[in-house]
Amino acid sequence: MVKERILTASEIGTYAYCPRAWWYDQHREGLPAGLMRPTEAETRGIAAHQAMETNHVRAQRASRLPYVVVTVVGLLVLAGVVIWFLW
Repeated sequence: MVKERILTASEIGTYAYCPRAWWYDQHREGLPAGLMRPTEAETRGIAAHQAMETNHVRAQRASRLPYVVVTVVGLLVLAGVVIWFLW
């Protein structure tokens, strides 16, 4: 009989972020603490993921800029119209 394994939300999140990271987590169980240090490939992978995250954050900020500019200009125009009518 095959024992069914229950996946945790944390495991699913790890897999969604990076299937290879999930695989490494699954195959490290039971290893001595001295073997838990990241390998060279894992170190490169960590650096690559951090670079991707940095690029993603920059892209998000850049995508918000037009909305911020339009909102500020719109508020300035609205303030100008209000001042014009109250003058």
